[in-house]
Amino acid sequence: MITESSFTYSNATKKGGAINVEGDNVNITNSNFTTVSVDSPSSQGGAIHVGGKDVDIINCRFNRTRAFNGNGGAIHVSGANANITDSTFELGSAKEGGAIYITGVNATVDHSSFKNNTAVSSNNQTGGGTIYLLGADATVSYSNFTVSHARTGGIIFIKGDRANITHSNFNMSMAETTGGAVYVAGVNATIDTSSFQNHNAHEGGAVFIAGSNTNVQDNKLGPHTYIYNSTFKDNSAFTGGAIYNAGGTAVVEKSNFTSNIAKTDDDSAAHGGAILWNGGSNFDAIINCYFEDNKAMNLNGHHFACGGAIYWSRGPTSTKNAKIVNSTFYNN
Repeated sequence: MITESSFTYSNATKKGGAINVEGDNVNITNSNFTTVSVDSPSSQGGAIHVGGKDVDIINCRFNRTRAFNGNGGAIHVSGANANITDSTFELGSAKEGGAIYITGVNATVDHSSFKNNTAVSSNNQTGGGTIYLLGADATVSYSNFTVSHARTGGIIFIKGDRANITHSNFNMSMAETTGGAVYVAGVNATIDTSSFQNHNAHEGGAVFIAGSNTNVQDNKLGPHTYIYNSTFKDNSAFTGGAIYNAGGTAVVEKSNFTSNIAKTDDDSAAHGGAILWNGGSNFDAIINCYFEDNKAMNLNGHHFACGGAIYWSRGPTSTKNAKIVNSTFYNN
């Protein structure tokens, strides 16, 4: 156990600028990490690296942490059952996972705060401006994210089945390609009771879903993709201003989409001011939803801009019986 400790101006070459543990059952609590880094290519964990399972990092503070051209600006864990709770992360940077990089099942990030984290590298192959999760059954809950940037997944990049993002707030992030706030690649993901505002990407201004059977419930954002009681505001992309669903069946119910935009100023097309579905199934539906002031715009006029609120393409699968029920569209 490591507790009630402070690490400042610490540096390592390869793993864990302040702490490196190779083993299981690690507990780090009530500690501060400031201006710590690892500085070689493919480095891991600017502040902490753990190679083992059953890791608890609780009530810790991370500021100005870095993994140079590596993974996990503050924390890198390789193992199952990593738990990060009641912690804050600010000004972290790495190639992938500007603050946190976890590879292993059952990872949890809970009641934590993140600000100004970035995934950057010389070759631009970056993911997860704040968090990169690789493994099934990952959960992000009751956490706040502000200002983050990456090439893919401006805040969170998840690759694994049954991911769960719940009761979290996402503000002001950017991805150069897909998923301005969140990129999910995996089946049966859930986004529940979360807020997404002021995000930008090429595809999926707030969320890009690359897997199937994703459920999004009771959100202020936002295949089977299920979006329930949600609000998406001021998100933008070339296609899919708020959400780009490339994964299959989608249902949106009791949700509000306001002032989202799909916009281009070159020869590319702009589709789906609020939502773009690329394919789907006969179970796709929009029920009891409200769309206001969403736009699809091509500023140079060389291409059509389609679907001010929704663009529903045939995609790789046939969608014959999709439906829109009891929904309102105003000034789209």
